[in-house]
Amino acid sequence: MQNNPFKKIATPAIISLSILLLQGCGEQLETWEIKTIGGLIYNLKNNDLFTGTVTNYPLSGDEKSSFATCEIQVKQGVQSGKTVCKSQSGTKISETDYENGKKNGLEEKFSDEDKVISKIHWKAGRKSGTEENFHKINGKLISQVTWVADVKEGKEKQWSANDDRVIIDFDWKNGKQTGYINTDSEKSKLKDGEYDGTVKKYRFYQTANDSIEFLQVSETNYTKGKRDGLHKEWDMNANLIFQATYKNSIIQNKLEQWWENGKIITSESGINISPEGNSGEERFFVKNEKEISKREINSGIVGVLEIEWNKGNFVKGAYRELRAGKVFATYNGLLTKTKDAAANGASLPVKDGVENIFNNHGEHKFALMWNKGVAVKIDDIAPSIRWNMPNNPTLDNPPSSNYFPVNHLSKTVSSGH
Repeated sequence: MQNNPFKKIATPAIISLSILLLQGCGEQLETWEIKTIGGLIYNLKNNDLFTGTVTNYPLSGDEKSSFATCEIQVKQGVQSGKTVCKSQSGTKISETDYENGKKNGLEEKFSDEDKVISKIHWKAGRKSGTEENFHKINGKLISQVTWVADVKEGKEKQWSANDDRVIIDFDWKNGKQTGYINTDSEKSKLKDGEYDGTVKKYRFYQTANDSIEFLQVSETNYTKGKRDGLHKEWDMNANLIFQATYKNSIIQNKLEQWWENGKIITSESGINISPEGNSGEERFFVKNEKEISKREINSGIVGVLEIEWNKGNFVKGAYRELRAGKVFATYNGLLTKTKDAAANGASLPVKDGVENIFNNHGEHKFALMWNKGVAVKIDDIAPSIRWNMPNNPTLDNPPSSNYFPVNHLSKTVSSGH
């Protein structure tokens, strides 16, 4: 019998082709026929690394459909090739290229009408290149941004689908954006990732004829990301409900108002007694033209200030100092914007009238008379009281600081008084 050389060549070729058909094109398995160990996909039939197609693979991390499944391509246990995901009804949701288990290439997402609503370019699992998003109904481009290794870099724009208006225009550099926002809910400017300038915010409300309108609810001034200047807030009836002035994001003064039937029923205002933001700062508030505040001066000492206002300006006030919960000193005064060193920089009344001094037991000891910040008289001390103090206290030789806050006397009586 004559040998057939073709047969000798064809036989191993057929065997090789069969192997390629089984391994190159690969098997097709259902999800329940595989297992994943250490991020690698194995064939449950033989426990080998799988190469081929897995169907009904669950889609994770997609809000569109928790019942969506995918058909994924696997090579030696690693997701590689095109992945196509569909909803329970069979509508295609996305199509993505993978390589070595990571997104690599184009990812497209689709609407229920099979229109492309998103295009994202990937490189080794990171967004790299242009990302575009489209309106799911009219198909118009509504946003575009450039990525470099998962970081926005360069131009980003967003458009209104209704009128083609640019609503976001940013230039990204080093992960920070500079540009503006002009949406229905916000109008602002940013510089190096921070608000800079006036920021206006809006909320929608439903009108009597069921239309939707946007009403301004706040306006704030910023400098390099910090509140600086006037801030205002309005309710849905355009009534001013809050107003404050800031410096370096620290509140300096405020006004709160409560409305009913178009009229103010309660109003509170106040200023910050520590406008530079010193430790221990507290704010105080005004009700019925009287302002009450508490500020801890140091351990165990609290100053309480009551102020009277007239058309937004403070006029006069009364001050009480408490130590360990007991009254130590009280005085009345005229309000100025000067700072009294005795209260760690707090804005206190210039003493005007009688100042009463008490001991640690809350017993009244003596009184001082002040005239617009100048001490003019000191009362005699009852002879039955024994104090750690000079026998004959005067303005120039006052009682011990254990009983009398000497540094309150920033101005003393002149000779001849």
